[in-house]
Amino acid sequence: MPPFIVARQQLLAKVEVTPGTDAVVAAADVIHPVFGPPEWAPTVEMNEREVTQPSFSQIQQKAGERSAQMTFSTELKGSGVAGDVPPNLSVLLQACGFSETIVAVTSVTYAPVSEDIPTLTMEILEGSVDSGAATVKRKRILGARGTVSFTQVKGQPVLANFVFTGKYVEPDDIAAFFTVPSIGPLPVSFLNASVVILGVGTHKIQNLELDMANEIVMRNDANDPTGNTEAVYVGRKPVGSTDPEQVATATDNFFADWTDEVLAAISYALTGAAGNIVTVTAPNVQITNIGEGDRESLRIESLDLALIGNSDDGDDELILAFT
Repeated sequence: MPPFIVARQQLLAKVEVTPGTDAVVAAADVIHPVFGPPEWAPTVEMNEREVTQPSFSQIQQKAGERSAQMTFSTELKGSGVAGDVPPNLSVLLQACGFSETIVAVTSVTYAPVSEDIPTLTMEILEGSVDSGAATVKRKRILGARGTVSFTQVKGQPVLANFVFTGKYVEPDDIAAFFTVPSIGPLPVSFLNASVVILGVGTHKIQNLELDMANEIVMRNDANDPTGNTEAVYVGRKPVGSTDPEQVATATDNFFADWTDEVLAAISYALTGAAGNIVTVTAPNVQITNIGEGDRESLRIESLDLALIGNSDDGDDELILAFT
């Protein structure tokens, strides 16, 4: 049999009607583009049977509860049409605890929520170089929910990095890949991005990381063959980090901001054509640690950050707006 090629993969995701029940994906559910490459990592609890007997030889283990994770990245970019959802992000962000608010021909906005988070059926298809039937291996999870982080590096497209957890499904083979959808507009690089760091728009940074840090657990059920029914979103503690070039304390005193528990905004904009403008805002950010570093022999301050709710009601610590 010919080998399977890591670069020949396809990822699909579809919202489930009933959590943990296969939603049956179709060509419309292909997520494109995907980077990584995507990975499927199963976890199967192996029960060691530590028998008492004259011999030190092991006896056969028994498989128990099982689950799996999928990890991959995609680009933070719009659909190319204002008011249309970004097809490579929409269902993924919702299953990571974001609401989706659409204003026709104007905008699509994502904000955190704490309830009514959908589950996904997800598949990774991996192809061989054989032209015969059943040459695509399928790896799946059901009842999936996840977490997402955003990586901003000077001069590069911004990436949304996803980790989804769900019910384990035994891999199998199918005949072919699904039709590949349009890849959409080019992403806007993290340049000329109007970056504001803790309320100040003049800091020189190279990196910014924003991580929703969602806590996902499996919902146990001894009546299910896998021991689980679905992944459950049980909390989040969003964090971040960035690396501004050091400035005089008279210009901006990060240490005073740290010890005085100051809250201030971080924001930036990826400004492409209409339909491909992305504005990211964390309105209340707090410094939790400061370390020293250097970038090309220039002193930088490495800031660890916590993203704090912006109102008493919360669910507003990170806003993604596509216009």
